[in-house]
Amino acid sequence: MGVATFGKPIVSDIIPMNGTEKEELLACASGAEVFSEHPLAEAIIDAAKKEGLTPHKVENFKSVAGKGAIAECLVCEDETIFICKLSFINEHQPVT
Repeated sequence: MGVATFGKPIVSDIIPMNGTEKEELLACASGAEVFSEHPLAEAIIDAAKKEGLTPHKVENFKSVAGKGAIAECLVCEDETIFICKLSFINEHQPVT
């Protein structure tokens, strides 16, 4: 006999880097996640809504199964959005 539990992921922490504001990061990420079917995407979109943020407009969304997603933000100065594992980012650009 087993017990199945179902949870709903939530965003608990947002840690911006390189001078990015928390609100900008969340609005940008939620803009990309609008196109995703991943369960964590809904949590990111919900967090942006709770903060009263409008998702940024993005283009060229691409989901790579088991790795993450990439999109281009039309609002942010740093246009490329990576929502993924660090190893996937390293495949595209060096992270220091």
